Amino acid sequence: MLFKLGQIPQNVTQLFLRDWQNIIKNRHLKMVVLHLHHTPTVEVADLHLAIRPGTDIDLFNGIAYLLVKWNYIDTALMDDCTSIFPAYAEVIRHYSPDVVAHQCGVSVQDLETIAKYWGKAKSVLSMWSMGVNQSSKGTAKVRTIINLQLITGQIGKPGAGPFLKLVNLMLWEEEKPEV
Repeated sequence: MLFKLGQIPQNVTQLFLRDWQNIIKNRHLKMVVLHLHHTPTVEVADLHLAIRPGTDIDLFNGIAYLLVKWNYIDTALMDDCTSIFPAYAEVIRHYSPDVVAHQCGVSVQDLETIAKYWGKAKSVLSMWSMGVNQSSKGTAKVRTIINLQLITGQIGKPGAGPFLKLVNLMLWEEEKPEV
């Protein structure tokens, strides 16, 4: 599964689509796009959520709530590599689907769909651009993304993990700087 977050400029979106569209199709991957606007990337996504601004963390914690409830977690990883999973589980228990759907402006069904895609995926790659990091709650947003990757064991293995896609590096592939 590819979980793509945030807005990136149109020319970078075209590069993203060129690079990923065939990979997604040929490997039968699900793609979820979290973005306020309808973009070309949204058109090829399996699911698009245009959540209310400022509710990213609520959404991520709501996904975690369902993953834990449905036992899509890597308990061995939690036991061996973490020390505060019970405290994290206590935090996310306040993010039930009804609460999160209302807060984010999405349906419970869409929230459950994302959690099912994530929980059943062989690998999950979360991808975002600098806007997530640079928001007023950027550190917390990235931490909640990483928490989703960790609790499901989707980190440190091929095709899985959190990935900050730097816009400038993508443009570098297309446009060589003048010397």
